[in-house]
Amino acid sequence: MLLFARVTLPESQHYREDNDFFYYTGLREPGAAMLMDVASGRTTIFQPAHSEREIQVLGKTILAMKPEERAQVGFPAVLPITDLDNILARLFYGAPDSDLWIRLGFPDKADGARGETGFDNARHYNDPYGANEPSNLAPANKLRERYPAAKLHDLTPLIDEMRNIKRPSEIEMIRRAGKLGAAGLKQAHREKPSPA
Repeated sequence: MLLFARVTLPESQHYREDNDFFYYTGLREPGAAMLMDVASGRTTIFQPAHSEREIQVLGKTILAMKPEERAQVGFPAVLPITDLDNILARLFYGAPDSDLWIRLGFPDKADGARGETGFDNARHYNDPYGANEPSNLAPANKLRERYPAAKLHDLTPLIDEMRNIKRPSEIEMIRRAGKLGAAGLKQAHREKPSPA
């Protein structure tokens, strides 16, 4: 199973992690990827290597941590993103089991559902001077080109099914967020100045 984080957005925009990547990892790591051997549960995170200056400004990534620190955050196996294709090449050339589960459906939007991303893609295709493909389709297309022996399967319905099931602690967190939001709206309504 392979999922990708979002890539870094322009400085004027706030970085928001890909919902599916965040659901599985809890990480906010621009340009990262997660590869999981579903049979064993072994997970490897691939991250861009940052310079000392980037680490100073943005903070330490898991890749920059010591092995014991990585184990503490739950990801002892972390490699540079430049190693991902070396691993995939070994997995999908000559291996008897060549199934790769990725998201073939659309990602969620920060303010909308997967289907709305599809409409955004349609607008992208209708722009006669736009780029060749929307960035959310690039990973699947590149994997098809680079690893034609890999049998790609859509992980999207499975992710959606899993994300619909909530643990009691998640339900409590949702209820608390709802109560806080309602209290904030009541407070704002009470403090709203009356029209003159």
